[in-house]
Amino acid sequence: MSDWRNPPADAAPPSSVPATTDVPADSTLTIPVIEEGLRVERQEVETGRVRFVKTVSEREAVIDEPVLRDEVTFERVPLNQPWEGPPPPVRYSGDTMIIPLLEEIIVVEKRLVLKEELHVRRVRTTAQEPQRVTLRSEDVRVERIDSSSPGNPALSAGPDVSPGTHTEPIR
Repeated sequence: MSDWRNPPADAAPPSSVPATTDVPADSTLTIPVIEEGLRVERQEVETGRVRFVKTVSEREAVIDEPVLRDEVTFERVPLNQPWEGPPPPVRYSGDTMIIPLLEEIIVVEKRLVLKEELHVRRVRTTAQEPQRVTLRSEDVRVERIDSSSPGNPALSAGPDVSPGTHTEPIR
């Protein structure tokens, strides 16, 4: 018995087989059945190359932004009062911080004396301070290299790679 890929030499082609055939019950009729297949493949093909060229440019610019600055002033206020008990805490009067300063002095007896207070006040000022700064920016240019020209040195001798350039094949 033959299979569908190799029909017998005496078999009629499929177009000559009648649509209805009377076949005796004890015989075998072979009808070839053919199927076509498809195989798809992908292949990378280099169609050209490009070169990226990066340049750095500099320009001078003047920036004029407000700068916050805190300045602290202080004033010494002499008190010279005897003090009993634990040291007084730091206190605030409006925007002024008052720091008590104690001093021990030697007398016949030892006493704490509130010598002075330190009044600290913060004054915030804003000043314009123009400054010269250098700003840099980068630009990238893409150049297409024709791969079909036979005398192209970039393709025949390998990619030209130098600082600031990068060559990549296009797929």
